[in-house]
Amino acid sequence: MDELEFRRRLLADPQDKDPAVLEEKAASSANTKLASELEQLDAMIDQALRVDVPDDLVDKILFKQSSDVVRENRKPKFHLAIAASIAFVFGILLGQFNWQSLPTSPNAASLGQIALAHYYNESPFTDAASEGATLRQVNAKLAPLGVLFNGQMQGKLLTSTTVALITKRHCTWC
Repeated sequence: MDELEFRRRLLADPQDKDPAVLEEKAASSANTKLASELEQLDAMIDQALRVDVPDDLVDKILFKQSSDVVRENRKPKFHLAIAASIAFVFGILLGQFNWQSLPTSPNAASLGQIALAHYYNESPFTDAASEGATLRQVNAKLAPLGVLFNGQMQGKLLTSTTVALITKRHCTWC
């Protein structure tokens, strides 16, 4: 056993009774001195760890834990309750307000007029788009709605997804 291995084993367990450790311990006075110092240190640590436990330690710990419980003082939050009540009443009042009876100016456009204006303003952008849709494809798209198009509309159909203006004389369901 070399010197490094001897020191490691001695530091790990000063009371090691392995014959190789005992042989190395007796090999030199420095090793004997190191072994005795480590045994004394181990004895001092053992003595320091031997502390008598008081008889009433359990009771003291339990009493301290129960008396250290901090009780929260929950103060009522009146300002939050008042704000919630005001918001609730405001919401109820707005829900009861009849929005359809608001007076509108005679120049205001209806929703249908706004939609048609948008359709006509976007036509320059959609004129170039053409998927070459056939009458059969258009009727297949309209079938879930219960509508059939008879194909007698002036102009051309740009895309199969474009919604065309269908007048009463051009469709079979009108």
